[in-house]
Amino acid sequence: KEAPTGRTLSNDINKNGSTILTGQSRRPTVADGGNAAKSCARDVTDLEKDDAITVDVYQVGSTDAGKNITIQIRGTTS
Repeated sequence: KEAPTGRTLSNDINKNGSTILTGQSRRPTVADGGNAAKSCARDVTDLEKDDAITVDVYQVGSTDAGKNITIQIRGTTS
């Protein structure tokens, strides 16, 4: 993993093309020079077997881009 430098790395997580994290303040960001982020405030919490999960990357740093990120979505089954 390589940390972003110059600016933060920010992204959004989508379910079937729509964000699961409404509001930019809930979107995960990795600080300039950092290597971890946490976002727990999901607005969409139900996932089904065939849902498509995608990630939009909005910013990768301005001097050096953050690279090789891993995104985890954790949950429970009912």
